[in-house]
Amino acid sequence: EAQEALPTEKAKHTTLFYAAPCAIFLETMEGKIIDCNPAACQMLGYTHEELLMMSVEKLIPPEDRGEMLKNQEKELATGGGFLETRNIRKDGEIFPVEVSSKYIELNGKNYSFVVVHDITNQKEAEARLRQASKLETVGTMSLGMAHEINNILMGISGYAQLAYTDMSNQDMTRKAFTTILRLVARAKAMVRRLSVFGKREKPRPKPAALTKILDEVIEFQERELYLSDIKVRREYNHPRLIMAECLQMEQVFFNLTLNARHATAPK
Repeated sequence: EAQEALPTEKAKHTTLFYAAPCAIFLETMEGKIIDCNPAACQMLGYTHEELLMMSVEKLIPPEDRGEMLKNQEKELATGGGFLETRNIRKDGEIFPVEVSSKYIELNGKNYSFVVVHDITNQKEAEARLRQASKLETVGTMSLGMAHEINNILMGISGYAQLAYTDMSNQDMTRKAFTTILRLVARAKAMVRRLSVFGKREKPRPKPAALTKILDEVIEFQERELYLSDIKVRREYNHPRLIMAECLQMEQVFFNLTLNARHATAPK
């Protein structure tokens, strides 16, 4: 009876392998593909025969292969692992994937059993979520900016009237117009920062002082924090430069102050 059950068990495993909705590969320790299921062919756009003539390296973008080799070294020590990387379809499209691997022994030889998930939809959803969070922050920034620009316009109006009342006083007129130009430059910088903040751009880290970024965020929301009866106490150690994307750090601090306002708002 046990001998009769073996073919049935083997057939079940074969069915699971070929019917699985995720891509599955059986690879040598050197990365040559020994077998794969239909989902792998569908995901990558190759036929089964084409994939069996390929190595895994051909499915990885050149710039990602170094990270793949480092991960393989870790997997050798642990017997398997997990990696988020990218694959290349037959038509050249590069897409994100999650790779889970487990080393197994078959007929006295070691192989890598690999399961690959296409996470394109997940990454797109994460990007939409980040953009939604950014838009909420932009809305908060806009409220503070409206108040600040109103102050700037009042300042411009006041200094313009001051200069107009006594055009013969050149020193006063020069000082008034110098202040007006400074206020205009400040308004332009605020609008430019808001415009850049709302764009989808790849982060570009550069040396930045977190204390300076935090001061700007607090000053920008000073009115809203005051109306929410939130007092900010700043106790900084010696400021140090770090590598950071300033606009992203601004968003982090904006979100923290926004959460504080929501948490303290009357129920």
